[in-house]
Amino acid sequence: PVWTNLTINATNTAGTNSYLTSLTAPNPSQSARIRITANENPEVFGVSSEFILADINILTPNGGTPAERDHWQIGTTNYITWTAGGAGTMVDIEYTVDNGSNWMPIVMGYSNNNSSGGSIITNWSPAWILPGPPSSNANVRIKSVVQPDLYSITLPFDIAGVQVVSPNGGEPW
Repeated sequence: PVWTNLTINATNTAGTNSYLTSLTAPNPSQSARIRITANENPEVFGVSSEFILADINILTPNGGTPAERDHWQIGTTNYITWTAGGAGTMVDIEYTVDNGSNWMPIVMGYSNNNSSGGSIITNWSPAWILPGPPSSNANVRIKSVVQPDLYSITLPFDIAGVQVVSPNGGEPW
C-alpha cells in the first residue's frame, strides 16, 4: 500500500497515546488504514483495521481563478468526473449558475462506485449538454443519496455563451 505521512516525530510516552489530526481524502477509500511506526526502529509498527475515509472529490469541471477554471460552452456535451469513498452506491449531481443560491438537477440517484483497496475509481456522469444561461459563477455539486451531508462542490467555473434577452418572442419589432 501507499502511505501518506500525517506527522513525523509525534510525541510518544509509555502507555496509551493519542494524536489529534484531521484526515483529508485526496483519494477517498472504503478501505483506509493508519500505520504508526517507531522513529527509532522502522521495523516496529502497528496498523489499524480498515475504515472508511469518506469523501467525494470532483475532478471535472475544474473551478478556480479565471485563469485556471474550465470554460464550458452552452450547447456542448460535457462529462462530470469524480472519485468517492463512503458515499454509497447512488449520488445526486446538481449545478448552479448563481454561486449556490439555486441548485438544478443534472441527474439524481446516479450510480456511484467507491474507491477501495488502494484502487482509485473515477466515476463519469452521463453526457450533460449545457443548457445555460451563461455564468462565471457556476458550480457543480455531487451529494451522497444515503448520507446527504457528504457532498462536494466545485470552485466556480464558467458556462460561456450568448443569451438573447430581447426580443424574447411575441413582441413586434
